[in-house]
Amino acid sequence: MILIDAGYLTARSRYIFRDLRTSHGTPMGAIYGFLCAIDQIRRACPNEPIKVCFDSYSQWRVGLLSQYKATRESRQEGWFGSDKQLQHAFEKDSIKKLLPHIDGVTVVEAEGAEADDLIGIFAKAYPGSIIFSADKDMWQLTQYGAKITSKIQKGKFVFTECPPEFTQIPPQNLALYRAIMGDNSDGIPKIPKVFAKEVQQMAMQCSTPEELLTCNKFNDTKSFKQIEEYREQLLVNYEVCKLPPNRNYTIVEPPKVSLADARETLDLLDLNSMKRLIKY
Repeated sequence: MILIDAGYLTARSRYIFRDLRTSHGTPMGAIYGFLCAIDQIRRACPNEPIKVCFDSYSQWRVGLLSQYKATRESRQEGWFGSDKQLQHAFEKDSIKKLLPHIDGVTVVEAEGAEADDLIGIFAKAYPGSIIFSADKDMWQLTQYGAKITSKIQKGKFVFTECPPEFTQIPPQNLALYRAIMGDNSDGIPKIPKVFAKEVQQMAMQCSTPEELLTCNKFNDTKSFKQIEEYREQLLVNYEVCKLPPNRNYTIVEPPKVSLADARETLDLLDLNSMKRLIKY
């Protein structure tokens, strides 16, 4: 199975084809690039089902950690109603209209679930999946035999190399490592004054906060004393980082879009070359 992070692929396509516009001046690079990638993936893996996973607002994470992704553009004042927000919404809506009409492609979305959560759920259910994403959290899912890629070239996936700091840590222990070391881009705070090498040693042997806190091997290290002091923060960070999360989600069925509407969308975007992707 191919599992695609829709937000990542949209942003990547938007950047690569940033100068592409319709005859009316509407930016359409994100949609064009997305469809091109889907076409290449289908050619590379013609017999594999493709699930395209979309983000929904993760209220439960923000409830646990108020600063979660607070620096993201979409969380800033003035975002809603801005030209950029409207353009991004148009891109997402157009892509979701077109994908159900492409053979072998399924749109997946669930209230309160990020794309990462859905990818985690499916990667666990379908061992050996290929994950199309640039998110480091995806490396947790290699415990289920998943392979990670963020690009496809000449009809072949270019698989991503494991980040150096993860190479000695079992994938099922990576959520613990991430929970201690934090992630500035997601607003997940690092446990203060811990040492990366000591944390790596801990994560090589422990998979959960509970296992680490009851383990006697690291009691004399400075990092462990800090972790004990900030244990509540660690527990919150771990729940936010873990994939798949310990949550039950209800998959939202995408609205029905007629074939005529899908083809009209392609006409509006001057994407006649992509009509060959649409199934009749």
